[in-house]
Amino acid sequence: MTNFHLAFMYILIFILASTFFVSFSFADQSLVNVSNTTGKSIRHQILVDGDLLYFVWEDHTYEKAEIFFSQSIDGGKNFQQELNLSNNNGTSLWPRFAVSENDIYVTWYDYTTHISEIFFSHSSDGGMTFKTTNLSEDIGVSFNPWIAASGDNVYVIWMDDTPNYIKMNIEKPSEDIDVYFGNTDILLATSHDRGLTFEITNLSKNPVESSAPRISVSGNNVYVAWIQATRNGNQVYFTQSNDAGLTFSNPKSVSGTETNANNAGILVEDDNIYVSWEGGENKTDIFIAKSKDGENSFGNPLNLSNSEEMSAKTRDTHMAFSKNNLYAVWTDGTTEDADVFFTRSIDKGNTFFQPINFSLAAMGARYAQVVAHEPNVYVMWYDYRTGNSEVFLRSSNDGGETFGSIKNLSSDDAQSTLSILGPHLAVTQEGVFVGWTSDSGQRNDIVMKFIGHDSKQGVLHLETENNSVNIDIQMDKEKFEVGKQTTFEIKFVNPETNQLLENVNYSLYIENSTGYLVFASSNQFTETGSDTQIVTLSNTGPMNLFIEVHGLGQKQPFDIKYSGISSAIITVDPEFPFGILVFIGLAIILSVILLYRFKVLKF
Repeated sequence: MTNFHLAFMYILIFILASTFFVSFSFADQSLVNVSNTTGKSIRHQILVDGDLLYFVWEDHTYEKAEIFFSQSIDGGKNFQQELNLSNNNGTSLWPRFAVSENDIYVTWYDYTTHISEIFFSHSSDGGMTFKTTNLSEDIGVSFNPWIAASGDNVYVIWMDDTPNYIKMNIEKPSEDIDVYFGNTDILLATSHDRGLTFEITNLSKNPVESSAPRISVSGNNVYVAWIQATRNGNQVYFTQSNDAGLTFSNPKSVSGTETNANNAGILVEDDNIYVSWEGGENKTDIFIAKSKDGENSFGNPLNLSNSEEMSAKTRDTHMAFSKNNLYAVWTDGTTEDADVFFTRSIDKGNTFFQPINFSLAAMGARYAQVVAHEPNVYVMWYDYRTGNSEVFLRSSNDGGETFGSIKNLSSDDAQSTLSILGPHLAVTQEGVFVGWTSDSGQRNDIVMKFIGHDSKQGVLHLETENNSVNIDIQMDKEKFEVGKQTTFEIKFVNPETNQLLENVNYSLYIENSTGYLVFASSNQFTETGSDTQIVTLSNTGPMNLFIEVHGLGQKQPFDIKYSGISSAIITVDPEFPFGILVFIGLAIILSVILLYRFKVLKF
């Protein structure tokens, strides 16, 4: 055997071993207990950086709440012993964190000094050790911190009443309650040396209330939004820095004066800046404004929800961007009957599809959030449809054109919930990590699962809500077009044996985004467990597709052991404008002829 053949063989073995390792490391996992402490663990966040997975959370194991940190270096199968980052006598609450290269930065607000202060903890060795400091250390109350990092630069932003501090000789009701009489400003701490030193800047400098700051960074560009009280009600103010926080533009209103705005959020992708908020007087809607030029000039806000219900979004985790697609989720309805709604834009946020009911529960859905990586999109929330709070996930592998059925991730007797902070999803090239709080009554822990991407496009993998039947729908085209036939090859599978079921009775129907029935094929029968349906739709936009399995048998009464309802989301695109294409082609040909005739062009 020649040296060339030996080298080739070694390379082949290495590739195969690496492939095996990756597929083994990132296979779908069972539930992993991340916190595993004896106390109550809540308000977690999750971040992924290559093969490393990080969690921070608020832990109540000790007399006072502490901020805990843990990480996994094996794809989330095992987590290292948790570290107590705060480890002091004060109550420590609401952690946020950021990762940049080998540095991990965590912030929270802390009552060690008997008023709330912004604490900051930094690890420069990949999470092995941390150093914690009091970042605000001023006379007023400091709370609601947010954090971002890029390269050597670290930014922590928060609300602080020190600039408008008013001293009152009163007795505080509790050392863990903030009492202040002056209005709060937005303070920003900036570090250019990976968190070793900071400079603090007042961004709002306003005598009236400035609150709820949000921050995002991209290279040396820093973007900040907050809620500003004005004579016309609350507005979303925005400012930005193009020199790593050394100077900032004059703050300006993004939301305008037409809505009373709250709960701002920022997403930055390429040169596009997206600022979102909840706005309205007697009800709230979800608004978004876009800047196309990387500057602080924004177009007119778009109303994404435009609902008769109360719309609410999760903080900073309700938007995601991938491959020119912008995705947004929120909840509509009261606390008892709220549903998750979803919309997407395929032109970088200039226009959006009609929103569609995504959860189909009307049972108190809360804290919806979305992540995306290339064609894979994941939406997560929790609701009470089973009578118990459970965490649910819906995924797409084609950029949101279609979504599979709703998966109950927790599916147990514990109360499974998310928090308003997030993110509770972390997407990678291999799949998505999902985490939530599980409260069984005896224990309260942060738990996690990994779910691999569904790489087989063109097939919808569905499950009935009771997991009794799996349904695969293969389509004869990648996209649905209005007025054109689409063939569905439907297979009904026994989830226990992975074999086709026989003598299946079912119905298929499709509703548009307003709930109007646009297609129905009722009381169908397949002896072999495989059937074909030809569907033609005259409406465009996202639609809910339902398949109800009535049971097995050639006549009633059916065997209802294998029965239930499954759902999917499909999107019908407008018919391609061939007439316009022909017109453009003729115009180009005519232009070439004229130019040639007048000898502008030479061949």
